[in-house]
Amino acid sequence: MGERIKETAGEYLHDLREAGGRVWEATQHTVASAGARAAQYGKAVRQRLELASVDRRIEDGHRELGRMAFAARRGGQDELFARPEVAQVLARLEGLDARREALVEEIASARETSSAGAAHSIDDATSRGPVEEEEERHL
Repeated sequence: MGERIKETAGEYLHDLREAGGRVWEATQHTVASAGARAAQYGKAVRQRLELASVDRRIEDGHRELGRMAFAARRGGQDELFARPEVAQVLARLEGLDARREALVEEIASARETSSAGAAHSIDDATSRGPVEEEEERHL
């Protein structure tokens, strides 16, 4: 009888160690995936801030171009687009507009990727983990 108790206790300790190992692995996975999510969120925030900054700079360029057009008209100059400063502002606006389009595409792509990942993480969250399996085994 004493041998059977020792065997049962030994098996129980072994099972506990295995369960502890699985819990540790699950914890590591959770921490790693949370870190990845935080990095994705940080990148999305930086992209949105940069997009807002580019939008403001585009608006500033439009205002500057409007001031130049108004000043040129007031001064009687008809050749507004022939002026080098106007061409410089237009070139800057084209570059900003291209950057804006690239940012919008990056944000949309990241949103699609994260929504696909969210569906996967929902599947992971609803599946049974090693702790639940271990508890069921000992019942």
